[in-house]
Amino acid sequence: MTLNDLRAQGRLRPHRTSRRELDDLLRLAERDLVDASIAGLSTDRRFMIAYEAAVALATIPLYASGFRTEGTGHHQTTFVALPLVMGDEFADPGGLLRHVPYEAQSQRVRSHGRDVGDGGGGAPG
Repeated sequence: MTLNDLRAQGRLRPHRTSRRELDDLLRLAERDLVDASIAGLSTDRRFMIAYEAAVALATIPLYASGFRTEGTGHHQTTFVALPLVMGDEFADPGGLLRHVPYEAQSQRVRSHGRDVGDGGGGAPG
């Protein structure tokens, strides 16, 4: 997969960013990481907030490289494009995720937190 492949698939488009936009993403991620550390929140809610911080942080190099995601699956596209703009050494630090499909890593957990009436299907914390 290349950046050109993602563009041809309609998953990326050119984007001109600004220092302010990148700073805003960084502030958003910092805020989300602080919020994710709030002990009174359920574990699944904390995960969802931390995940949003990860998306914001992964978006910074993508924007700085002149691209933004487009269409459905934009979180997945962001993480697929990340090693393409940063280099293969950032694709999977430690090799932890190489055999786990993206959907199994995040979508199931994020959806579970939204779909279960008590905010996560179990005891908070």
